[in-house]
Amino acid sequence: MLGTDKLIIANNLVANTTRAGVHFRTEEIRIISGRGGLSRENKVYDNLFVNTGESAVNFENEHNTADGNLYASVPGGYLQIRRPGRAELLDVAAARDYYGWEKNGRSGSAQVSLDPDTLKLTFSVNGDVPKVPTFNGASITNDFFGTATGDSRVPGAFADLTAMTAKDVDPRRK
Repeated sequence: MLGTDKLIIANNLVANTTRAGVHFRTEEIRIISGRGGLSRENKVYDNLFVNTGESAVNFENEHNTADGNLYASVPGGYLQIRRPGRAELLDVAAARDYYGWEKNGRSGSAQVSLDPDTLKLTFSVNGDVPKVPTFNGASITNDFFGTATGDSRVPGAFADLTAMTAKDVDPRRK
C-alpha cells in the first residue's frame, strides 16, 4: 500500500508469497488534500498469514496496529517496522511487549495450496487455532462461504479451518 492511511485489512488468507504478505510504504510525493501519504493508522486484524516469504507484515512506521492475526510457517522477524532508522524485525511476543500489538495474535504451523486449474484450496493446520474477537464488533459477520461467524472467529477468511480439504474457492460459483 503506497502512502495509504487508515486502511483496514481484516479476515484474509495471505499465503505463499515471495516477499511480504502485506507491505505499507509512505508516498511523500503523492499529495492529497495538501499532504503526502504518511502510511499511518493502518490496521491489520484477524488475518491468516501462511508461508509469506521474507515477512508477513511490513509497516513503514510504528503508527499502525496489528491484532488477532495467525502467523503460520513464516520466517523469523515476520512483523516488521521498516522506518525510521534501522528496521525492527518482530514476532508476536515482541510486538506485544514493545508496541502493545497482537494481544490476540498467535504463531503456528500450517500449509496452504491452491490448484490453479480447479480453484480448489487445500489447507492443513497443526494444533488448535483459537478464536479471536471479531474485528470491529460484529461488522464482519460471515466468512468467505457465507457462514455466520458471530462475536468471535478464527483468523482468516474461513469460519472452520478443519474442513478445508480440497474446498472450491472459485468466486464465480455459488
